[in-house]
Amino acid sequence: MDSAFKEDQVLFPAQAHLEGLNIPRWVSFINPLIAGNAKLLRRSCITNLLSDRTYPAELRDLSCTVTHLEIMTGLAQEKPNSAADLVAELLSTCLTPNELFSIYAPSRFKSQIPDTLSHDYTYTSANGHLSVPITAKLKSFRVVVATCVACSMLSGVGMPRGHYGHIFTDETGQATEPETFISIKTLADPRTNVVLSGDPKQLGPTIRSGIARNLGLETSYVERLMAREVYDETAWELDPANNPNPYEVVVKTPTQAAVRRQMAEDEEKALASGVDVSLSDEVSPCSLIAMGIDLEGEQRSLKTLTQSLWDHSQDRQITRVKLRSNALTQKLEEWFSLLQLYIPTSVTLQKREPQKKVTPKPFEVKLWMPSQIGKLISFDRSLAEIEYKLRNTQAHEALGILRRNLQIRATLYDAKDRWLRGQGANTRALNALATVQARIAAARDEYRQARTALLALADLLGYANVDKEFLPLQDKDIRSMVEPEPGLGETRRTLSWIWRRVNAADATEEETQEFVTETIRVEWGKSRARAQRFQEEIELVQEEMNRTLRFFVWKADDWRRKGVAFQDKSTSPEHLEGLKAYAERQAVLCQSLHDAFKHQWEGVPSLVKSARDEMDRPELFYQRKQKEFERKNKKVNQVFVSDSTPESLSTISIPLD
Repeated sequence: MDSAFKEDQVLFPAQAHLEGLNIPRWVSFINPLIAGNAKLLRRSCITNLLSDRTYPAELRDLSCTVTHLEIMTGLAQEKPNSAADLVAELLSTCLTPNELFSIYAPSRFKSQIPDTLSHDYTYTSANGHLSVPITAKLKSFRVVVATCVACSMLSGVGMPRGHYGHIFTDETGQATEPETFISIKTLADPRTNVVLSGDPKQLGPTIRSGIARNLGLETSYVERLMAREVYDETAWELDPANNPNPYEVVVKTPTQAAVRRQMAEDEEKALASGVDVSLSDEVSPCSLIAMGIDLEGEQRSLKTLTQSLWDHSQDRQITRVKLRSNALTQKLEEWFSLLQLYIPTSVTLQKREPQKKVTPKPFEVKLWMPSQIGKLISFDRSLAEIEYKLRNTQAHEALGILRRNLQIRATLYDAKDRWLRGQGANTRALNALATVQARIAAARDEYRQARTALLALADLLGYANVDKEFLPLQDKDIRSMVEPEPGLGETRRTLSWIWRRVNAADATEEETQEFVTETIRVEWGKSRARAQRFQEEIELVQEEMNRTLRFFVWKADDWRRKGVAFQDKSTSPEHLEGLKAYAERQAVLCQSLHDAFKHQWEGVPSLVKSARDEMDRPELFYQRKQKEFERKNKKVNQVFVSDSTPESLSTISIPLD
């Protein structure tokens, strides 16, 4: 291995060997199922290999044969001197006999070779046995297909290392580590991309030798890699001090609090240097604009609360709305008095507004922020710049809140669908969903208002491409990662743009992809934590059930012991009989509670087992849901045919379809 490349990158990969991945813009996918599959693209394995970048450390989360076929087809169509290891019969549909060659062992019968490969994609020696051509001919093939062991034939005829840019090994979980390394050791060099796919949780390699099994050959190469810290998501749980938190997004995102603090620090520095632009002792320009943005938030909240009232609302609800309305009116009076200090001509704009017969409600009052004033009157440009900075972070924060609550809503819907039964549980779930939906609506309105202000400020300040950075948020865009766009099927599913926007105005393509990867990683980590919590709750409840049954058995025996505890004392027979009867009565009560609970809980172990089976094999869950759907939607028309007597009624079931 020393003559090929650094063995630690392949044998013992670490975090330092992994590079940040990005999706090149030029990539066009052959398989539409992959183009719309965000889960498959989250690690950008296909796109980075097609972009001709080298990653000595193995890539994760490959979707086995489909991924291999997509990568190799793309390499064959776009890049020269590329190689792969996939089923030759599939590749023969897009590669000519001059591009594809399939190696077979000489001992294999020709009758076992598919007809599509037996003549054009193989080589037969002069004695009629399957073989390989000379090295010069082998070098002319762009793709060579072989088993792990047959790869040694390439090295045996003199194929140099590094000739193949990519080595693909499919179903690595079922191959021993020496078998996997035949092609790597003999054909790879530092520029070779080694791609492994396979599920280490499924069947491993078949080892018949007890000695080999004791030496660890029963563990496949990919299984050993997945056990290393670089691939272990539980490392933080075991050692949080020295490992990154998987539940935190490491991509830096601006927040309103951070921007406001930065502005306050800048004002502090200006005051220290003798520069004071404030026109009020209590409110600075930054505080004024921040106050206006906060007032807008209160207006949106009051509007939502007012719209929730109806003819039969309780006095307590109406009183709460009135109190909030009065408080907002007082804040608006203070706001306009401060606004006149910094923008005196704003009084003119207020007077120009058409007078209404009915006094406008507090949430209908126009605040005349710099974004609303625009070019109507002249004012200090610095106020517009301050608002632009705050609006920028406000829009990004609103998108972050929107994304977080969309994922919460998807999780609640899934939990409600899978586990909740009964009116009480479903009512509580609907109330929780209504709360989350209200947050989603609030974040939606906040983003839309912030975007409108940003576009107006960009026109005023001369900033370009603001409309491209802050896209219009339509109702069809407000969906979680797992929800397809309305009207599109699974094969055309794409992520909404809200999941592909990084929270930075000058973000590059690499930063955008990093943001998407981080978002998916954090959501996956939170889902995993919730799943573990639910499993712990199941174990706790089962243990409580077991202890409850054991307690009632112990309590019944304890009462019976108390019933005979006074026999050796000087107690009258009548008194002893009464004590024994009372103790027996209590014992029977405990025993009846034990029997009742045991009867009610006797089906729980089987339910838990079926749930665990569905967790280990997700296809069982979808099969069960499909059966439930078919059973629910099976409509049968019952036709009753009457004979001469009521006893001769017969039933005929006729399917409607």
